[in-house]
Amino acid sequence: MDFINNFLEYKKQLFVELQTDQDPQVIETKISAYNTRVTEVWDKLMGLELQLVDQLEEAVKEFERNLSDMVGVFIEKVQGHFSTCRDLENQHHERLLEISMVTLEKAIKNELDEDVSEDLRMASIK
Repeated sequence: MDFINNFLEYKKQLFVELQTDQDPQVIETKISAYNTRVTEVWDKLMGLELQLVDQLEEAVKEFERNLSDMVGVFIEKVQGHFSTCRDLENQHHERLLEISMVTLEKAIKNELDEDVSEDLRMASIK
């Protein structure tokens, strides 16, 4: 940003010079030169603004790509966890069904273990 500091110094110097000069021709020349410098500074700033906008757009695109990748990985992991949960639930259901069938068969044959409560015995008989 040296060009801005240089321009500000130039502006201060010109202001002092314009206060001391009396010749309208010299004043007009200095004002014209000042307007030229203002245009140059404006052009430079607009160029930097465009450069900044391009950089910001690229940074936003990169952020969106990274976020999209992270969301994709997260979804894959969650789907894997849900798949594991379904498998475990199915295994649990199968084991519970096997235990229930064995217990029912024992109840029908009146072979239930002694540690089974009386309520369970009565429920299995009904």
